[in-house]
Amino acid sequence: MSAAARLGRIGGAAILALCALVTLGAHETRSVAAGALSITAVPVAAAGMRIGPFTLGGAWRLDGSRPDFHGLSGLAILPDGHFLAVSDRGWRVTFPRPGDTGAVTIDTARVPAFGAHALNDLEGVAVDPDTGTYWITFEHLNAIARFAAGATTGEAVQPATMASWPRNTGPETIIRLRDGRFIVISEAISPGRSHSHTGVLFDGDPVGNGVRPTVEQPFGEQPFGEQPFGEQPFGEQPLAERQSGAAGRIFHLAMPNGFRPVDGAQLPDGRVLILGRKFNVLTGFSTNIAIADPARIRWGGLWQAGEMARIDSGPLADNYEGLAIEPARNGGVHIWLVSDDNLASIIQHQYLLRLDWPAP
Repeated sequence: MSAAARLGRIGGAAILALCALVTLGAHETRSVAAGALSITAVPVAAAGMRIGPFTLGGAWRLDGSRPDFHGLSGLAILPDGHFLAVSDRGWRVTFPRPGDTGAVTIDTARVPAFGAHALNDLEGVAVDPDTGTYWITFEHLNAIARFAAGATTGEAVQPATMASWPRNTGPETIIRLRDGRFIVISEAISPGRSHSHTGVLFDGDPVGNGVRPTVEQPFGEQPFGEQPFGEQPFGEQPLAERQSGAAGRIFHLAMPNGFRPVDGAQLPDGRVLILGRKFNVLTGFSTNIAIADPARIRWGGLWQAGEMARIDSGPLADNYEGLAIEPARNGGVHIWLVSDDNLASIIQHQYLLRLDWPAP
């Protein structure tokens, strides 16, 4: 890399760091008005590139007609084939795959038990392919919300097993397994463990009956004060009562090569792919895709993931935060990735990639 290019990377990294600071201050409830959105998928790379065992099937830049179409941080596929993406700016977005026709929708994520305002910092999303019900993780609240197909509001809980997770590196990844269990993983390093991340394996739906407000003041309007919300025992919260959800068992995920988990999905054979990222001030963002077997998760134990592929250079390198998997007609799978532009569209983009894997 030339000196000029390195200086450009450093300058870009400084802009990214500033954007991150601005974003950290914005992860609160807010009042927003949803409106129409159109998305243009602009091809940015030819198919055929090899990325580990995968072949690039397509790469597009997602340009939106609204200035607040930014920050896509989780990706799933609905029963009708449309994508469902969530944004750390508070949006739920559905859109067809490139080349297909279909409606584009954008709406806020409202959970009445958390107050009247829409919520920011949506990070992960997982879908039941049979019913269209989906679950969203809220990083700043260490919460999981469930939305029925077509619903405008959802129910949520803040599981006790996630209560101590840091507010800005909380539940980044949520994976719904086909047997109805859920895996939720924090992006933060596990306390006392230098190379792993705390996760929870839920025996079933973690939301259960949701949270019911018990006083007139909305739950989401309780001032947090100086103490991180996640460090306050749930039983001491005066504004809500946690209803029964599925039991959760804590484990620790070991990601390869210092990457942090940001999303994941299950393969047809039962294993899961986990999307990882890391950032270096000189080289920018790096992405990897790791694989792990949920059958090897043990209560309190270390769950090891192995690296399969990496994107850390070239025109497609970016801050990928969303991963979804769908079966391919040839018996393989299509792996979809979406990147978060961090509100820094001059040096980052919202890319959508399709990776083809013929034989998982």
